[in-house]
Amino acid sequence: ADDWGYDASPLDNTVEGAHLANMPHLQKLADEGLRFTRAYSQPTCSPMRATMLTGRQPFQHNVGTPQNANAFSATVDEITLPEIFTTMGAPHELLSVGKWHLGGGDTGYSARGGWPEFYGMNGGGVQDYYSWSKNSNGSAATSTTYSTTDLVNEVTDFIEPKVEAGTPWFAWVAFNAPHTPFHDPPAELAPEGGYSAQGAGESNNSHLYRKALEALDTEIGRLLESIDPARTQILLLGDNGTPGQVVQAPFGNGNAKGDLYNGGIHVPMVAKGPAVTVAPGSTTDILVHCIDMFSTILELAGIDESAVPGLAARNLGSTSMVPILNGTDSADRFVIAERFGNNP
Repeated sequence: ADDWGYDASPLDNTVEGAHLANMPHLQKLADEGLRFTRAYSQPTCSPMRATMLTGRQPFQHNVGTPQNANAFSATVDEITLPEIFTTMGAPHELLSVGKWHLGGGDTGYSARGGWPEFYGMNGGGVQDYYSWSKNSNGSAATSTTYSTTDLVNEVTDFIEPKVEAGTPWFAWVAFNAPHTPFHDPPAELAPEGGYSAQGAGESNNSHLYRKALEALDTEIGRLLESIDPARTQILLLGDNGTPGQVVQAPFGNGNAKGDLYNGGIHVPMVAKGPAVTVAPGSTTDILVHCIDMFSTILELAGIDESAVPGLAARNLGSTSMVPILNGTDSADRFVIAERFGNNP
Protein backbone atom coordinates (compact mmCIF):
# COMPACT_ATOMS: atom_id res chain seq x y z
CA ALA A 1 0.00 0.00 0.00
CA ASP A 2 1.50 3.27 -1.19
CA ASP A 3 2.44 5.90 1.44
CA TRP A 4 0.98 3.90 4.36
CA GLY A 5 3.18 4.46 7.41
CA TYR A 6 3.06 3.07 10.93
CA ASP A 7 1.26 6.15 12.29
CA ALA A 8 -1.63 5.54 9.85
CA SER A 9 -2.14 1.91 10.86
CA PRO A 10 -5.08 1.17 13.16
CA LEU A 11 -3.21 -1.98 14.19
CA ASP A 12 -0.13 -0.13 15.36
CA ASN A 13 -0.70 3.48 16.39
CA THR A 14 -1.64 3.64 20.07
CA VAL A 15 -1.28 7.41 20.53
CA GLU A 16 -4.33 8.81 22.29
CA GLY A 17 -6.42 10.92 19.92
CA ALA A 18 -4.87 9.54 16.73
CA HIS A 19 -7.15 9.67 13.68
CA LEU A 20 -7.19 6.11 12.37
CA ALA A 21 -9.02 4.44 9.49
CA ASN A 22 -11.63 1.76 10.10
CA MET A 23 -10.05 -1.27 8.40
CA PRO A 24 -11.92 -4.43 9.44
CA HIS A 25 -10.35 -6.67 6.78
CA LEU A 26 -6.88 -5.63 7.88
CA GLN A 27 -7.88 -6.35 11.48
CA LYS A 28 -9.17 -9.82 10.52
CA LEU A 29 -5.94 -10.55 8.65
CA ALA A 30 -3.92 -9.63 11.75
CA ASP A 31 -6.25 -11.61 14.05
CA GLU A 32 -5.70 -14.71 11.92
CA GLY A 33 -2.04 -14.15 11.09
CA LEU A 34 1.15 -12.54 12.39
CA ARG A 35 1.72 -8.80 12.81
CA PHE A 36 5.23 -7.35 12.59
CA THR A 37 5.76 -4.40 14.94
CA ARG A 38 9.26 -3.55 13.65
CA ALA A 39 9.01 -3.75 9.86
CA TYR A 40 10.99 -1.19 7.90
CA SER A 41 11.21 0.01 4.32
CA GLN A 42 13.07 2.56 2.26
CA PRO A 43 11.92 6.17 2.75
CA THR A 44 10.32 6.45 -0.70
CA CYS A 45 8.59 4.22 -3.20
CA SER A 46 10.93 3.46 -6.12
CA PRO A 47 13.88 2.46 -3.88
CA MET A 48 11.57 0.19 -1.90
CA ARG A 49 10.24 -1.53 -5.03
CA ALA A 50 13.72 -2.03 -6.49
CA THR A 51 14.94 -3.38 -3.15
CA MET A 52 12.09 -5.90 -2.86
CA LEU A 53 12.44 -7.05 -6.46
CA THR A 54 16.20 -7.67 -6.28
CA GLY A 55 17.11 -8.35 -2.64
CA ARG A 56 19.71 -5.57 -3.03
CA GLN A 57 20.23 -2.18 -1.42
CA PRO A 58 19.91 1.20 -3.20
CA PHE A 59 23.70 1.62 -3.33
CA GLN A 60 23.71 -1.63 -5.35
CA HIS A 61 20.67 -1.26 -7.62
CA ASN A 62 21.19 2.52 -8.06
CA VAL A 63 17.64 3.61 -7.24
CA GLY A 64 18.00 5.89 -4.23
CA THR A 65 15.13 8.29 -4.92
CA PRO A 66 12.02 8.18 -7.14
CA GLN A 67 13.72 10.75 -9.38
CA ASN A 68 16.34 8.23 -10.46
CA ALA A 69 13.91 5.35 -10.99
CA ASN A 70 15.16 5.14 -14.56
CA ALA A 71 18.48 3.84 -13.24
CA PHE A 72 16.85 0.52 -12.39
CA SER A 73 18.30 -2.31 -14.46
CA ALA A 74 19.48 0.23 -17.05
CA THR A 75 23.25 -0.12 -16.53
CA VAL A 76 23.43 -3.21 -14.30
CA ASP A 77 20.94 -5.84 -15.46
CA GLU A 78 19.27 -6.81 -12.20
CA ILE A 79 17.97 -10.32 -11.48
CA THR A 80 14.37 -9.84 -10.35
CA LEU A 81 11.91 -12.07 -8.54
CA PRO A 82 9.74 -12.86 -11.58
CA GLU A 83 12.83 -13.53 -13.69
CA ILE A 84 13.93 -16.08 -11.08
CA PHE A 85 10.51 -17.79 -11.11
CA THR A 86 10.88 -18.11 -14.88
CA THR A 87 14.56 -19.14 -14.93
CA MET A 88 14.03 -21.79 -12.27
CA GLY A 89 10.99 -23.27 -13.98
CA ALA A 90 8.64 -22.55 -11.10
CA PRO A 91 5.08 -23.68 -11.90
CA HIS A 92 3.53 -20.38 -10.82
CA GLU A 93 1.63 -18.11 -13.18
CA LEU A 94 2.87 -14.53 -12.63
CA LEU A 95 1.04 -11.20 -12.48
CA SER A 96 1.95 -7.66 -11.43
CA VAL A 97 -0.76 -5.05 -10.96
CA GLY A 98 -0.58 -1.46 -9.77
CA LYS A 99 2.38 0.84 -9.49
CA TRP A 100 5.59 0.07 -11.42
CA HIS A 101 7.63 3.30 -11.09
CA LEU A 102 10.98 1.83 -12.11
CA GLY A 103 11.32 3.32 -15.57
CA GLY A 104 11.37 1.84 -19.04
CA GLY A 105 8.10 3.31 -20.30
CA ASP A 106 5.20 1.09 -21.27
CA THR A 107 7.39 -2.03 -21.46
CA GLY A 108 9.49 -1.41 -18.34
CA TYR A 109 7.49 -3.93 -16.29
CA SER A 110 8.67 -6.66 -18.69
CA ALA A 111 12.01 -5.51 -20.12
CA ARG A 112 13.33 -4.41 -16.72
CA GLY A 113 11.12 -6.24 -14.25
CA GLY A 114 10.60 -9.59 -15.94
CA TRP A 115 6.82 -9.62 -15.43
CA PRO A 116 4.98 -11.45 -18.23
CA GLU A 117 1.66 -9.78 -17.39
CA PHE A 118 0.99 -6.30 -15.99
CA TYR A 119 -1.92 -3.93 -15.45
CA GLY A 120 -1.30 -0.63 -13.73
CA MET A 121 0.47 2.72 -13.78
CA ASN A 122 3.98 3.32 -15.08
CA GLY A 123 4.87 6.22 -12.81
CA GLY A 124 4.57 7.40 -9.25
CA GLY A 125 0.82 7.78 -9.03
CA VAL A 126 -2.34 8.88 -10.80
CA GLN A 127 -3.54 12.40 -11.52
CA ASP A 128 -7.09 11.34 -10.76
CA TYR A 129 -8.24 8.08 -9.17
CA TYR A 130 -11.31 8.14 -11.46
CA SER A 131 -9.48 8.91 -14.73
CA TRP A 132 -5.94 7.63 -15.09
CA SER A 133 -3.52 6.24 -17.64
CA LYS A 134 -3.57 2.45 -17.39
CA ASN A 135 -0.87 0.28 -18.91
CA SER A 136 -2.30 -3.10 -19.92
CA ASN A 137 0.55 -5.35 -21.01
CA GLY A 138 2.29 -2.52 -22.87
CA SER A 139 -0.78 -0.73 -24.22
CA ALA A 140 -1.77 2.55 -22.58
CA ALA A 141 -5.36 3.80 -22.36
CA THR A 142 -7.43 5.87 -19.95
CA SER A 143 -9.30 3.96 -17.27
CA THR A 144 -12.34 5.61 -15.70
CA THR A 145 -12.72 2.87 -13.09
CA TYR A 146 -11.64 3.92 -9.59
CA SER A 147 -8.05 2.75 -9.59
CA THR A 148 -8.16 0.65 -6.40
CA THR A 149 -11.20 -1.18 -7.79
CA ASP A 150 -9.65 -1.57 -11.24
CA LEU A 151 -6.54 -3.22 -9.80
CA VAL A 152 -8.56 -5.68 -7.72
CA ASN A 153 -10.70 -6.49 -10.77
CA GLU A 154 -7.54 -7.44 -12.66
CA VAL A 155 -6.03 -9.55 -9.90
CA THR A 156 -9.24 -11.42 -9.06
CA ASP A 157 -9.77 -12.16 -12.77
CA PHE A 158 -6.26 -13.65 -12.72
CA ILE A 159 -6.60 -15.61 -9.46
CA GLU A 160 -10.05 -17.15 -9.71
CA PRO A 161 -9.40 -19.50 -12.66
CA LYS A 162 -6.06 -20.51 -11.12
CA VAL A 163 -7.79 -21.46 -7.87
CA GLU A 164 -10.39 -23.47 -9.78
CA ALA A 165 -7.70 -25.29 -11.77
CA GLY A 166 -5.35 -25.76 -8.80
CA THR A 167 -2.59 -23.84 -10.60
CA PRO A 168 0.06 -22.12 -8.43
CA TRP A 169 0.35 -18.36 -8.90
CA PHE A 170 2.28 -15.36 -7.62
CA ALA A 171 0.66 -11.92 -7.71
CA TRP A 172 2.43 -8.66 -6.82
CA VAL A 173 -0.35 -6.19 -5.97
CA ALA A 174 1.10 -2.69 -5.70
CA PHE A 175 -1.81 -0.44 -4.76
CA ASN A 176 -1.32 3.29 -5.33
CA ALA A 177 -3.83 4.07 -2.56
CA PRO A 178 -3.66 5.99 -0.27
CA HIS A 179 -1.06 8.06 -2.21
CA THR A 180 -2.02 11.57 -3.34
CA PRO A 181 -4.18 13.03 -4.81
CA PHE A 182 -6.34 13.10 -1.70
CA HIS A 183 -9.89 12.37 -2.84
CA ASP A 184 -13.35 11.09 -1.94
CA PRO A 185 -13.51 7.37 -2.73
CA PRO A 186 -16.72 5.73 -4.02
CA ALA A 187 -19.55 5.60 -1.49
CA GLU A 188 -20.03 1.86 -2.07
CA LEU A 189 -16.52 1.09 -0.81
CA ALA A 190 -17.20 2.44 2.68
CA PRO A 191 -16.89 -0.01 5.58
CA GLU A 192 -20.06 -1.10 7.35
CA GLY A 193 -21.61 1.97 8.93
CA GLY A 194 -20.03 4.36 6.42
CA TYR A 195 -16.75 6.21 6.16
CA SER A 196 -15.22 7.61 9.34
CA ALA A 197 -16.26 11.14 10.22
CA GLN A 198 -13.74 13.95 10.18
CA GLY A 199 -12.14 14.25 13.61
CA ALA A 200 -11.93 17.36 15.71
CA GLY A 201 -8.97 19.38 14.48
CA GLU A 202 -8.30 16.92 11.63
CA SER A 203 -7.41 18.46 8.27
CA ASN A 204 -9.47 17.77 5.17
CA ASN A 205 -6.51 16.03 3.55
CA SER A 206 -6.03 13.76 6.55
CA HIS A 207 -9.71 12.81 6.48
CA LEU A 208 -9.61 12.04 2.74
CA TYR A 209 -6.42 10.01 3.24
CA ARG A 210 -8.17 7.90 5.89
CA LYS A 211 -11.19 7.39 3.65
CA ALA A 212 -8.91 6.14 0.85
CA LEU A 213 -7.49 3.61 3.32
CA GLU A 214 -10.99 2.49 4.25
CA ALA A 215 -11.88 2.01 0.58
CA LEU A 216 -8.62 0.13 0.10
CA ASP A 217 -9.51 -2.13 3.01
CA THR A 218 -12.88 -2.95 1.42
CA GLU A 219 -11.18 -3.90 -1.83
CA ILE A 220 -8.52 -5.94 -0.02
CA GLY A 221 -11.44 -7.84 1.50
CA ARG A 222 -12.81 -8.54 -1.99
CA LEU A 223 -9.37 -9.66 -3.17
CA LEU A 224 -9.02 -12.07 -0.25
CA GLU A 225 -12.38 -13.64 -1.11
CA SER A 226 -10.88 -14.82 -4.42
CA ILE A 227 -8.01 -16.83 -2.94
CA ASP A 228 -7.77 -20.34 -1.51
CA PRO A 229 -6.69 -19.55 2.08
CA ALA A 230 -5.37 -23.07 2.60
CA ARG A 231 -2.81 -22.62 -0.17
CA THR A 232 -2.10 -18.89 -0.28
CA GLN A 233 0.66 -16.98 1.49
CA ILE A 234 -0.29 -13.33 2.09
CA LEU A 235 2.31 -10.64 2.79
CA LEU A 236 0.97 -7.10 3.25
CA LEU A 237 3.02 -3.98 4.02
CA GLY A 238 3.32 -0.26 3.43
CA ASP A 239 5.96 0.94 0.99
CA ASN A 240 7.20 3.90 3.05
CA GLY A 241 6.06 6.40 5.62
CA THR A 242 2.95 8.58 5.57
CA PRO A 243 3.18 11.87 3.57
CA GLY A 244 4.15 14.94 5.55
CA GLN A 245 0.82 16.66 4.78
CA VAL A 246 -1.09 14.00 6.74
CA VAL A 247 1.44 12.38 9.08
CA GLN A 248 0.45 12.34 12.75
CA ALA A 249 1.84 11.55 16.20
CA PRO A 250 4.07 9.86 17.15
CA PHE A 251 5.67 11.33 14.01
CA GLY A 252 5.47 14.73 12.29
CA ASN A 253 6.44 16.63 9.18
CA GLY A 254 10.19 16.17 8.77
CA ASN A 255 9.75 12.70 10.26
CA ALA A 256 7.57 11.27 7.49
CA LYS A 257 7.73 9.95 3.93
CA GLY A 258 11.10 10.74 2.37
CA ASP A 259 12.89 10.99 5.70
CA LEU A 260 15.26 8.46 7.23
CA TYR A 261 13.65 8.78 10.65
CA ASN A 262 11.06 6.26 11.88
CA GLY A 263 8.22 8.23 10.31
CA GLY A 264 9.72 7.67 6.89
CA ILE A 265 10.61 3.98 7.10
CA HIS A 266 8.58 2.28 9.88
CA VAL A 267 5.67 0.56 8.12
CA PRO A 268 2.80 -1.78 8.98
CA MET A 269 3.22 -5.43 8.01
CA VAL A 270 1.04 -8.54 8.38
CA ALA A 271 1.58 -12.12 7.17
CA LYS A 272 -0.99 -14.89 6.94
CA GLY A 273 -1.06 -18.31 5.28
CA PRO A 274 -0.12 -21.95 5.76
CA ALA A 275 3.52 -21.00 6.43
CA VAL A 276 2.43 -18.94 9.44
CA THR A 277 2.34 -21.55 12.19
CA VAL A 278 2.70 -19.29 15.23
CA ALA A 279 -0.55 -18.73 17.14
CA PRO A 280 -3.15 -16.68 15.22
CA GLY A 281 -3.10 -13.05 16.29
CA SER A 282 0.55 -13.16 17.34
CA THR A 283 2.92 -10.22 17.06
CA THR A 284 6.67 -10.20 16.60
CA ASP A 285 9.15 -7.43 17.39
CA ILE A 286 11.90 -9.06 15.31
CA LEU A 287 13.54 -6.46 13.08
CA VAL A 288 12.71 -6.98 9.38
CA HIS A 289 13.10 -4.93 6.22
CA CYS A 290 11.40 -4.80 2.83
CA ILE A 291 14.58 -6.31 1.35
CA ASP A 292 13.75 -9.53 3.22
CA MET A 293 10.64 -9.99 1.06
CA PHE A 294 12.90 -11.19 -1.74
CA SER A 295 14.26 -14.28 0.02
CA THR A 296 10.97 -14.89 1.82
CA ILE A 297 8.97 -15.08 -1.41
CA LEU A 298 11.51 -17.40 -3.03
CA GLU A 299 11.49 -19.75 -0.04
CA LEU A 300 7.70 -19.77 0.15
CA ALA A 301 7.61 -20.64 -3.56
CA GLY A 302 10.01 -23.55 -3.04
CA ILE A 303 12.84 -21.95 -5.02
CA ASP A 304 16.41 -22.61 -3.82
CA GLU A 305 18.07 -19.19 -3.84
CA SER A 306 21.55 -20.72 -3.90
CA ALA A 307 20.76 -22.51 -7.17
CA VAL A 308 19.76 -19.39 -9.11
CA PRO A 309 22.41 -18.70 -11.80
CA GLY A 310 24.41 -15.55 -11.14
CA LEU A 311 22.57 -14.61 -7.95
CA ALA A 312 25.37 -15.36 -5.47
CA ALA A 313 27.60 -12.80 -7.21
CA ARG A 314 25.02 -10.05 -6.54
CA ASN A 315 25.87 -9.89 -2.80
CA LEU A 316 22.25 -9.93 -1.66
CA GLY A 317 21.18 -8.26 1.58
CA SER A 318 17.98 -10.28 2.00
CA THR A 319 17.24 -12.74 4.82
CA SER A 320 14.17 -14.97 4.65
CA MET A 321 11.42 -14.25 7.17
CA VAL A 322 10.01 -17.79 6.97
CA PRO A 323 11.64 -18.78 10.32
CA ILE A 324 9.79 -15.87 11.93
CA LEU A 325 6.51 -17.16 10.50
CA ASN A 326 7.03 -20.53 12.16
CA GLY A 327 8.63 -19.31 15.38
CA THR A 328 12.15 -20.67 14.83
CA ASP A 329 14.06 -17.52 13.87
CA SER A 330 17.59 -17.04 15.22
CA ALA A 331 19.08 -14.85 12.48
CA ASP A 332 21.17 -11.77 13.26
CA ARG A 333 19.02 -9.11 11.62
CA PHE A 334 19.59 -5.45 10.81
CA VAL A 335 18.16 -2.71 8.62
CA ILE A 336 19.76 -0.39 6.08
CA ALA A 337 17.65 2.54 4.89
CA GLU A 338 19.11 4.90 2.33
CA ARG A 339 18.24 8.06 0.42
CA PHE A 340 20.50 9.46 -2.27
CA GLY A 341 21.45 13.13 -2.09
CA ASN A 342 23.52 15.68 -0.21
CA ASN A 343 21.02 16.86 2.39
CA PRO A 344 22.47 16.06 5.83
